[in-house]
Amino acid sequence: MTYDIFSENTIQSILISQDIARAEKTKFVELHHILDSLILNKKSSAGAILRKLKIQAKNIYPKEIKDKSTFYEVPLSKSSKIIIQ
Repeated sequence: MTYDIFSENTIQSILISQDIARAEKTKFVELHHILDSLILNKKSSAGAILRKLKIQAKNIYPKEIKDKSTFYEVPLSKSSKIIIQ
């Protein structure tokens, strides 16, 4: 999937969702990864709404994720691609 059609903010949310998926050792980015990334992305309008509704991401972005040097792209699931597009 090419990301050049998305805003920088959307790309940041996708990268965060991939980090979360990697930490969970899942093969695909699923809906809950995307929702969690929106909540964690402080620049996300959708995240602001989720935070206003008091929907919280709990313990989903631990320090170990930020410190990991291993990077590999986690593909989006079919449903995640549809949601993002």
